[in-house]
Amino acid sequence: MPADVVFWRLQADEEYTKKFWFRMINSCSTILAFLVLVFLHRFTLENVIIYNFVTNCTSSLIGIIWYKSGIQYIARRTKECVTEIFHFGKFTFGTTMFSSLLGNTDTWILNFVLGPAAVAVYNLGNRLMAIAELPLRSFATTAMSEMSVAYNAKDTQEVGNLFRKYAGMLTIVFILMVPFVLFGADYAIELLGGHKFDGADGTEAANIFRLVMIMAIAYPIDRF
Repeated sequence: MPADVVFWRLQADEEYTKKFWFRMINSCSTILAFLVLVFLHRFTLENVIIYNFVTNCTSSLIGIIWYKSGIQYIARRTKECVTEIFHFGKFTFGTTMFSSLLGNTDTWILNFVLGPAAVAVYNLGNRLMAIAELPLRSFATTAMSEMSVAYNAKDTQEVGNLFRKYAGMLTIVFILMVPFVLFGADYAIELLGGHKFDGADGTEAANIFRLVMIMAIAYPIDRF
């Protein structure tokens, strides 16, 4: 939570450079921890949860020390302020909760129809899309803020320019990523899933990764 509050405050203050570096601290430390686990052959669900928790706590601690988390204001809270924040966030909370549940329906359906083995193959191929989500999320956050500033200034032409600039740039990046994914998907699956995904299961997971990556070309425009 402190790390999230730091992101929110930096975005509200339009300090995008600091926000970028703070996000890089969080993302890169998580990826680095996962790579270390992979090379040490200790990439298990339990270790992933523990290391993900530790890296997020580290980011939160940096935010608290940096004095941007706002934790010092808890002692000054008022009932009126808490009520205002509750009413402001209740709709966002509801839509986020239901969209999250909706996003997991494919896993539930696969588990019910084909069993947990198929879910494991599907999730392994699908979860590699975090590689595409990292730049997409970072650039989208920055772009949306710039577009909001332009929109509030009633500069609709600049809003359109920013939309085309960021959506177009990310689309080109994703198109360039596709050939690497098509040829390197099997290696990525083996690296992430280990030897238990050799053979048919590994091929299916790699093919899922290839298909999702091809569809990801439309992600930037869809996200914006």
